[in-house]
Amino acid sequence: MKEPCNSDVAKLPRFVFRSIDMSLLERRRSPRFPFHTSAHIVIGNIEHNGTVVDLSASGVLIRAAEELDCRLGEPCELNLLIGNLPGQVIFRGVVVSQRRQLLGIEFRNVEVAARLALEKVIEMNLGVPQLLDRDMPALLRQLHDCEAMKAGVI
Repeated sequence: MKEPCNSDVAKLPRFVFRSIDMSLLERRRSPRFPFHTSAHIVIGNIEHNGTVVDLSASGVLIRAAEELDCRLGEPCELNLLIGNLPGQVIFRGVVVSQRRQLLGIEFRNVEVAARLALEKVIEMNLGVPQLLDRDMPALLRQLHDCEAMKAGVI
């Protein structure tokens, strides 16, 4: 059996784990990072404008220009301006959280062009493309086990 301390998690920088809300990590598969750009969201037939607060390989948090009233699980379309890419990148997703002006969207059926744009943005911000598809809760459990072993608890 592979020891947790010999895994890739022990090689991750400590800042990755600082100030992380564990309850949020249990719900998230991908790490989020701050990313600010304008966003155009269509939910039902209603259009909204906003700003991206943070972004991950699996979703986005947006601050809408006005308070929203939408249902969880409601499908939506998101248009983002990303870096030096021409035009907007279109993502389809579902609303997974909504509180006042904040809207959490989980990406669904991401097209190849949008996935490549997202990977490029994340790679530029993380600097390590292999971190894109890692399971953060599993990595944190490994880190916890590794530190417990070092402390002699396990």
